[in-house]
Order: sequence, then C-alpha cells, then structure tokens
Amino acid sequence: MCRKITNLQKKNQILNLKKKQKEIQNFNSKLFAQSNLKKLKFERNKLSTLEEDSFKHLKDLEHLDLSDNDISEVHVDVMKYLKNLKKLDLENNGLSALPTEFLKKNVDLKHLSLAGNNIEELPCEFLKYQYELVSFNITNNKFSSLPCHVINRQGEQLILFRGKMISRIFLFKHKVIW
Repeated sequence: MCRKITNLQKKNQILNLKKKQKEIQNFNSKLFAQSNLKKLKFERNKLSTLEEDSFKHLKDLEHLDLSDNDISEVHVDVMKYLKNLKKLDLENNGLSALPTEFLKKNVDLKHLSLAGNNIEELPCEFLKYQYELVSFNITNNKFSSLPCHVINRQGEQLILFRGKMISRIFLFKHKVIW
C-alpha cells in the first residue's frame, strides 16, 4: 500500500482512499512522510479520533475531506501542520464540539463544512483567524441557537466576521426559532 500511495502522490498530488479502503480506523501520517499532497480524500472510512500529529507530514495539503467517518474527538492542535489548507470537509461525523483554537493556524481556509454532526454550540472565537472564509456549512447539527457569528437579518441568514460578510453560507434546512 505504501508504494501505491507514493506513486499516486508523485503523479497528481491527489489521493483518494474512499473506494477500496472503507475500513481504515487510524490515520498514520508516516505514510505521507515524503509527500507533497495537495488533496486528500479520506471519506467513508472508520476514523474516530484525530490525534495531534495526524497530519504532521502533510504540510502542503490544501483540501482535506474527512466526511462520512466516525470522528467524535479531535485534538485541539490537530490542524496546526496544515497551514496551506483551503478546504476542510468534516461532514457527517459524530462531532459534538470543537475546540476554540481548532483552526488557529489555518488562516487561508476558504471552505469549511461541519454539516451533519451533533454540534450544539461553537465557541464565539471559533472562526477568529479565518479571514478568507467564503463558505461555512453547519446544516443538520443540533444548535439550540445560532453561533454568535451568525445573525438573522430580514429573513436572510448571514455570517459576520470582523465586519466582513461571508459571501455564501448554508445553515439550516428548517427555520430556527429561539
């Protein structure tokens, strides 16, 4: 498997592990030690935890898709090595909370999807460093109120971030009343 991954990385800098490897439970970043991967699709596996060094060797990664796993725990510093990350997809996992500093080092993040989890609340400082964010999907979670970044103005759902309105946001399929 290591040889196949290395060859894939050199050819097109994209690795998709969704079709044949549907039972992967642990993410070992050592497999990617010599990697310059830009895109990693690790969807539809059985990951449950993201450890601090999970992505240590993926410093060039721009797109990470971890959707449709069983992720319920993430280390506060798991994303610190992914400073070039532009798109993060954590849809349809078992996340109920995320640490305030989770995305601190990901200042170039443009697209973030947390849809289909069990999140009830996001810390007010959660998107503090994401100046480039243009889409933020939090549909199908268990919010009892909108995150403090989100306001409801004349029926439109908007996200405000340091005075900048993000151009696209997907929030709820049903009306939220609080």
